[in-house]
Amino acid sequence: IASNPAVFYALANDYDASVDGTYSSAPIANEFLGTFEGLGHRISNLNIVSSDLWIGLFREVSGTLRDIGLLKVSIGGSGAIAGSLLGESDFTNIVGCYATGSISMDNATVVGGLVGQSNSADSDGQIIRSHTDVSVAAPIAAAAGGLVGESSFNILLSYAIGSVEVGDNGSAGGLIGDVGGSVSQSFATGK
Repeated sequence: IASNPAVFYALANDYDASVDGTYSSAPIANEFLGTFEGLGHRISNLNIVSSDLWIGLFREVSGTLRDIGLLKVSIGGSGAIAGSLLGESDFTNIVGCYATGSISMDNATVVGGLVGQSNSADSDGQIIRSHTDVSVAAPIAAAAGGLVGESSFNILLSYAIGSVEVGDNGSAGGLIGDVGGSVSQSFATGK
């Protein structure tokens, strides 16, 4: 992906990332522009502790992510924007993706259970049929959400059941911390 980020990739099998130890940056650290099809497979035990600007399995995406499961994610550190699947997203389609685990950032401005920050001037990006059971904690003032920290995407048929905690003057939501796009047929049940 680092040498050719704009084509189609598929995850052929489940993968246990515990053998990789702790990542100090996103495993896919360049901007991804293609399509990543998980084929319903899962990546388990992804562990990242980082001070990078964007943190997640993918650092930054302007493409399509489909049918990927992340189990027992653990993300921490002092980075600015974090999500289990991806840190920052522009004009991205996220379909049928989910995550479980925890994200606890010491100094972040935006934290989401699946996506940290999604940007789209025309609300071209979307999150469909995706969900999380991720506990999200950002002790300083931040935008934090169970599914997305800060979103201008359209969100449809998605939910979050994990807890969300932010510091004083933060913006928290069970589903989205700070929303600018549309939300339809979606819900949150976490504290």
